[in-house]
Amino acid sequence: MKRTAKIKLIGAAAGCALLAMSFGGFYTYGEENIRWEIEPVYDGKGVFKEGMANCGGMTNFIDKNGEPVYQYPGNAMRYSGDFSCGWAVGSDSPAGAMNMLMDKRGDIYTVDGAVKINDFHDGMAAAADGSGKYGYINTNLEWIIEPKYDYADDFNEGYAHVRSGGKHMYIDMRGDVIISAGFAEAGDYSNGLAPVKDENGLWGYIDHNGNYAVEPKYTSAGDFNDGIAPVTLGYRFGIIDTSGGFTALVDDIDMQRAYSGGVSVIHSQNGYGLADKAGNVLLQCEYEEMSDCTEGVITAKKNGQWFIFNSKGEAVGGTEASELGTSSENLIAAALKTNDGVKWGFINNPLAEPSDWASASINEMFDKGCMTDAVSYGYQTYITRSEFCDLAVKAAERQLRVGFPIKDRAVFEDTDNINAAKLHGLGIIDGVTENAFGPEMNMTREQTAKITMLLGRKYFNISSGKGDFLYNDDSDISEWAKEAVYSLNANSIMQGSNNEFRPMDPVTKEEAVIIISRLIKK
Repeated sequence: MKRTAKIKLIGAAAGCALLAMSFGGFYTYGEENIRWEIEPVYDGKGVFKEGMANCGGMTNFIDKNGEPVYQYPGNAMRYSGDFSCGWAVGSDSPAGAMNMLMDKRGDIYTVDGAVKINDFHDGMAAAADGSGKYGYINTNLEWIIEPKYDYADDFNEGYAHVRSGGKHMYIDMRGDVIISAGFAEAGDYSNGLAPVKDENGLWGYIDHNGNYAVEPKYTSAGDFNDGIAPVTLGYRFGIIDTSGGFTALVDDIDMQRAYSGGVSVIHSQNGYGLADKAGNVLLQCEYEEMSDCTEGVITAKKNGQWFIFNSKGEAVGGTEASELGTSSENLIAAALKTNDGVKWGFINNPLAEPSDWASASINEMFDKGCMTDAVSYGYQTYITRSEFCDLAVKAAERQLRVGFPIKDRAVFEDTDNINAAKLHGLGIIDGVTENAFGPEMNMTREQTAKITMLLGRKYFNISSGKGDFLYNDDSDISEWAKEAVYSLNANSIMQGSNNEFRPMDPVTKEEAVIIISRLIKK
């Protein structure tokens, strides 16, 4: 089913003016082009998760070559969700509870006593028994936390919100109650903060110690992402930072989604638009449909035409497809109208073209669920210190099936990145100064080596030792980095070229993915 024929693409010049240039029967935009990666022959709009997509009206999983992995009928599971932590939950009935699990071979499993199972998060899934009580199972399909709660949310950042007898609590992955207070409602942790509603019906945010980081005064509160959360203050839509600083959006906005990729979809009576982290409108509210930003791109429909935008609101292409989905693992679901009705396939994400030498590692990291959104496009651009922390922590936690402890949400003055705080608490990363982390600075090769070695020594089978080998530019390598540089070389995790290490060179996203991929294999 996989093919690389070109799909018609309508380019967009500055100011979103349409400019179509035909070459040999297909359209191009600048140096980019849109092509079918998996031809449109499926009944449903799929989303790739861990290398699999369900593209059927009923269960019909395919891999990235368009090859079927599991298809109903022929087995018990008829309806299912997406893969997470190696499992997809499903049911044999459209009205039945999701009480089955399928692995990537297509084999079906059940869990003793479980009549309902949620998706896995952080290696744990909430599940209910026959009495309606919730507990948690692990990826070995074992009950880890016995079912005793009236309600249970997913685990995020090592904590899960549960409810028992009208009381809202947060538990850790051992099942111990960590936070128990008089909340009227509560949500999941993200960026080190969780939204909670007080007895007056107002929302604020608590940290991992249960203390208010943002006092309750909002009438609605969304999850934090990139240090920004959408809220309403009274009836005014706006955004807050992690200190609670409020910025109102323009007056006619009547809806705002959570942030992803540094932007948020907004809505007015005229349609959908896009706002950045400062509340500035990047795309006016004049689109009929608009996706969230994933892997650097947003898909949107205007006057029947579909476009692809980057996170700056700049058009990077458009197609004659009858519908587009969101980008998932570098593939965008796309539909064409045929004589057999609407059929779905996948086109490429024009911002996500890895180098040939990096493709296998990138796909492997996707398959393991280890990739982060910010690193999953623009592969030849340099990775920032903040992005590297996110990638390293997600990959290590997923591979080890643990959640790293969080001692302090904000340990640096210039960032509250939760993963930087985790690595700092573990003694794996320091700031560029005593109080500054430099989150937007590029990672150098010697910084990358040091952090990777410390993470590998603590959690993976990484041996230390310099040996007799020396790079020709050894004198350029900082003394604090030399052990790491030579240890990673000896472990075949990070090496130089032409007998040079180039310690101060920045690291690209695809280079970082390969380094972390090699690390977690240890």
